[in-house]
Amino acid sequence: MLKKLRLRLALLSAVLSSIVLLGLGVVTVLLLEASREAQWQTSHRELMDELERFLQSENAVSLAWLEQQEQDNQMVLGIQDAGNELRFQGAYLTQTPREELLARAREIAAESDNRVVLSRNPAIPKSVEFEMKGDAGEKYLCDVSVFTVKSSFRSITTVRLLPRESGFWLWFAGFGALGVALLFCCGYWLSGRALRPVQQANLRQAEFTAAASHELKSPLASIRALSGEIMAQPEKAAGYAATIDRECGRMARLVSDLLVLSGSDAKTWQVKLEPLETDLLLIELQESMAPLARQSGHRLQLALPETALPGIRGDRQRIEQILTVLISNALSYTPPDTTITLGARVLGKTVRLYVADEGPGLGKTEKTRVFERFYRADKSRTDKSHFGLGLSVAKELAALHAGRLWAEDNIPHGAVFVLALPAADGAIHHAARQQRDAEKKGKRRQGFFGRIRRPVNAVKGWMQRCKREEK
Repeated sequence: MLKKLRLRLALLSAVLSSIVLLGLGVVTVLLLEASREAQWQTSHRELMDELERFLQSENAVSLAWLEQQEQDNQMVLGIQDAGNELRFQGAYLTQTPREELLARAREIAAESDNRVVLSRNPAIPKSVEFEMKGDAGEKYLCDVSVFTVKSSFRSITTVRLLPRESGFWLWFAGFGALGVALLFCCGYWLSGRALRPVQQANLRQAEFTAAASHELKSPLASIRALSGEIMAQPEKAAGYAATIDRECGRMARLVSDLLVLSGSDAKTWQVKLEPLETDLLLIELQESMAPLARQSGHRLQLALPETALPGIRGDRQRIEQILTVLISNALSYTPPDTTITLGARVLGKTVRLYVADEGPGLGKTEKTRVFERFYRADKSRTDKSHFGLGLSVAKELAALHAGRLWAEDNIPHGAVFVLALPAADGAIHHAARQQRDAEKKGKRRQGFFGRIRRPVNAVKGWMQRCKREEK
């Protein structure tokens, strides 16, 4: 389907572009032809005027001068003095006999619409210009003029071969065909690039549908099998019912995540924004998740700055959902007896909430791929509690709060997931002022030894970490 659409777009762009360019080309060629013809007509008129002036001023005309004029200007020249023809065999060869061309030109001039008659009246100069064809179809521009010379008159008849049509049209046809081919190729390439996002979106949609169908198939197959067991062994219905309940809960979580992603794709999902206290939000979340961390053999600690964090505006339930996803992933993918840190810091006009772990970390490509739908960093894991949708849902929810979610390295090892949210209006300035005031008070109270306490504590912490790594 996309291939046909790409071909149609390429043809449409080539046709439209060709029409415009060919139209401009035709106009250009016509203007060039008109300009060339105008220049030739101007030079011809100047030549005729020069010949008339020469014949009016000279009493005698040499045969050498006549031969030179015919050869240089490619024309047949006939002169009559007082009605008597000047005998001249001619130096310019034509397809139609010379005498016939001169006779035909004088006849057409005498019968012309301008009623130019070759008169013997010396007081009335006359001139006529016209085109005629020869016996072989060649075209000539003829000029017949009668003018006075002292008390007599002379007439000059010129039959000049018109220049052949230039090769503009041939060149134009060749370059036009080449241009149409190039336009089609460029249109095909550009349409391919334009349709690439659509193709990728269709591919992602197909993969998403296949993965969702696979994830839904597993709990449904399990429920169906357990239902059969209940009918076969009614005495074990209680145990089977508990398993069915777990599978239904698992399916409900999957459907809920799918609805969030579908609403985000359709731009119909909305969140209820309200003022939130960042410190209180993190403290309560740490208290609720700490028992789960202890059960899995982890330590969940809270890291908050000394000064109060600025408030944020958001949907409390959805922000807790984002952070819960990050903490749950850290508990699942980091080894036991490690520390998971839930913290926050202020940078500019944003509040950055983060979850740091001491696990194996993420590779360069995995830092972006973990947010893809149904992607799992560890393919060998068979934990049914994770569908590979948690981080995708979290990223979409962060975008709904005008925020961002990304992964980065934790030093010395592990991963950090950062959720950046805009601070509430006015809260960031109040928090910054509190932090500056606290720093000033601390400097006044600490004295010299108080000022060096912080770097000493940092060195102590570094030494303790080194000892743990040696063990």
